[in-house]
Amino acid sequence: RTQYDLILIDCPPSLGQSISAAVLASDMVVLPTTPCDFSDSGIDITVSEINRMCDDHDMKKIPMKIILNQFDNREKDSRDTYSDLIKHDQYGDMMFSGYIRKCKDIEKYRRKKSTVFESTASTAGREDIDTFTCELLGMNDLKNNISEIRESEVIEG
Repeated sequence: RTQYDLILIDCPPSLGQSISAAVLASDMVVLPTTPCDFSDSGIDITVSEINRMCDDHDMKKIPMKIILNQFDNREKDSRDTYSDLIKHDQYGDMMFSGYIRKCKDIEKYRRKKSTVFESTASTAGREDIDTFTCELLGMNDLKNNISEIRESEVIEG
């Protein structure tokens, strides 16, 4: 922790012993959720289990955030899941402001074992990952301020 500003651990969607250890060492847990009928059930189980682990180890509750992954506005499941989570008493406050859309470029780069940032092309996947990362790192205000400065330079200059 003293050598790095950020440590990101990508874990499989299960809560075995090694995942539990990673969760308990975390300052925040991000719950990527695929929109479907059972999304809220999966989140319920995960949130309850993480809170139980914290209680069992006399730790304060670990903040959790939800990001919808493979969101497709054309699909009813995506729209319904997003709407239900936003309105949910507990989960509404846990939601990231955006989502990761279902798009072919993310899958294409994953198969090539690279990232959407290795190309200069502007794609939906690149935009979504960038927005999510900025929010995760608390850089949204910084990004908005830079955009405002650039806009004012264009207007004035």
